[in-house]
Amino acid sequence: MVRAADKPEFEGTIVVLGAGPAGSMAAISAREESSKAKIIVIGVEPALPYNRTKLSHALHQEHLLHDNAAGLVLHDAEWYAERNIEIRLNSRVDVVDTYGKKITVTNLNDEETVEVKYDRVIFCTGANPWVPRGLIQMEDEGEEVSAKKVTNISFLRSLRDMLNLRASITTLTLPVHAVMVGGGVLSMEAMPSLLDSLPDGSTISILQGSDHVLSAQLNHEYSEHFVKNLNKHVAGKVNFVLNSRAQRILCEKDEHEEVRATGVVVKTHGVERTIEADLVIVAMGVRPFLPKFGGEGDEDLAPTLSRGTLVVNDHCQSVTSPSVFGAGDCCVIDSLPYAGTYSRALDTARVAGRNAAFFSLADKDIMSNMPSGPKALFGYQLRMWDTIMMSIGNTKPTDEDMIVSVPLPAGRAMCVFKKHKLTGAILIGHNRLEKQGMALVQAVRKQLSSETVMGLLK
Repeated sequence: MVRAADKPEFEGTIVVLGAGPAGSMAAISAREESSKAKIIVIGVEPALPYNRTKLSHALHQEHLLHDNAAGLVLHDAEWYAERNIEIRLNSRVDVVDTYGKKITVTNLNDEETVEVKYDRVIFCTGANPWVPRGLIQMEDEGEEVSAKKVTNISFLRSLRDMLNLRASITTLTLPVHAVMVGGGVLSMEAMPSLLDSLPDGSTISILQGSDHVLSAQLNHEYSEHFVKNLNKHVAGKVNFVLNSRAQRILCEKDEHEEVRATGVVVKTHGVERTIEADLVIVAMGVRPFLPKFGGEGDEDLAPTLSRGTLVVNDHCQSVTSPSVFGAGDCCVIDSLPYAGTYSRALDTARVAGRNAAFFSLADKDIMSNMPSGPKALFGYQLRMWDTIMMSIGNTKPTDEDMIVSVPLPAGRAMCVFKKHKLTGAILIGHNRLEKQGMALVQAVRKQLSSETVMGLLK
């Protein structure tokens, strides 16, 4: 980005809360807008910002974890230093006072607490794994147990999660049975690496509450087609347990007094049964995370929250607190549906970072905006072995929609039209169909006509 020579620059302090991909992108975007602003990024993890989409590969590609996860890190410390971006890692944000514009931060290395003042703040605090209350219990007493105390329960959200899961797997020598609670994108992404990492002869059960996996991305027919493609690689190794909701994860103490999960109680069509488990991975979704807010002042200027998320406008700026911005999973744009995707996180971070570094927050007309309407739709893409899945827009058509199934070489596509304009699409097939899949994604965003879309798929 090239700035005009006579353009005034913001010279205040911008604090980015969260050192994930969104936090890194927000800081970079802010620096591109202002060379004079002081930019501080505060993150609770000990590692530099890293690519979460590669986490599952770390299970069987140990080199990604060497040198503090250097294979996953987006930029090294020197890169940030050259751009005068200060990164404070292993630091917990305790309280954000948006009235006094100050943040209480605890350094987890020495438990020292400091106060960080800001002129503008960008929330990029992401989300945490969702675990329903009472899900994890001691088998005999029925007492609820924290997942942190169970040695063989893992998540798929952070580097620490993946390191813990890998540590659990490296102790295994005999074939085991793993249970993945949740049949969404996270489980699908991690399943190939998990199979490669477990001892030979191990098996996996994937629990899904609805009648098909990837229920947020696919309809029933295309989910079945996707699983059929996968079964060419996982038949006899992976069992998709459908219409089955996890009721309880049962735990007991072993001979070393360590708490271990032994099985998962599921309910299928009203009947409960227990699936034995040597390893349990919980991937039931996430909950947005925001630190505690404090301070006193005009409540009308406090950041607006909705169901634990920060509400922002299409400038990624708080709808009620002008010096507060948000990006990624911890915020929701008041004019757009929620989309917890990696690409949405980066896009919102670009907008939030640039606007937070604007010289004047009153210049709304020249601030960056998030796209709206069909252009705001985000597609999902999943690669597993030689199979690709792409999904975008309306994939659950109604009687008012026109559905066209398109046979493709080594695959198929479903196109959903409303008034002859493409509003949604699914493609499943061989990896070589990626070009057609990307064309469908762009066609949905442009809402192309049925004639044009059919031409793209030829």
